[in-house]
This record gives sequence, structure tokens and C-alpha cells, in this order.
Amino acid sequence: MKSSAKRLAKYDAKTVGDVTKNRIDAQRGDMVSNFGASLTETVRVESETKNVLVTAGVATYEIPAYLGFAKRCMGILSRHSGAIAINEICLAYGVFNGRGLSGVILNDIVTDVFTLDISSCT
Repeated sequence: MKSSAKRLAKYDAKTVGDVTKNRIDAQRGDMVSNFGASLTETVRVESETKNVLVTAGVATYEIPAYLGFAKRCMGILSRHSGAIAINEICLAYGVFNGRGLSGVILNDIVTDVFTLDISSCT
């Protein structure tokens, strides 16, 4: 086991400004590219979710809550796929439905925006 002094020395060396700057400079291109792709997906999800909400006649003050659900689904799908993703989205569905959001609209968001079927959990 490493001593606390050795761990502290390693942390101190890692946080030197030049080391951090060099790492960021070396990876900057990839970081910007990945963030740009993420922004494109975020804009698509927000736009399609708003279309679902407008079609359903959702009140303006409720839109941020539904967008929160859509972003939660997007985060789940960035980490998981298949049955695990469906199960995680079902859990999120339960949380947001429990907060008073319409189950029908939540299901429409999952179906229309993410083209997934969560009928097994609703």
C-alpha cells in the first residue's frame, strides 16, 4: 500500500500547471470534436422533444421537466444499450411520472425521439 506522503507527492506532480496544460493542449482537438457531436445530439433531442410537447399541448411551465426526462434518457443511452438501457429508462420513467408528468407523454418522448419501446414497463 502506498503511503499518504507518496500519494500526496504524486498528486502534487500531477497538478503542476504545465503538465495539465500540456495534456489539455494534446487532447484539445478530440475534446472539441466530441463536445460538438454531443451538442448536435442534444439539439436534436431538445427539438424533437419540443415537437412532441407542442403536439400534446403541454403547458409552457411543464416543458423544462419533460426536457429533463429527455436529457436523462439521452444520458442513459450514451452509457448503455439494449435491455439495460430499456430498464434504466423505465426507472427514469417511474421517477418522472411520480413527479406528476404524464405517462403518455413520457412514453411518446421515448417512442418518437429515441425510437424505443418501453411498453413493458409502463
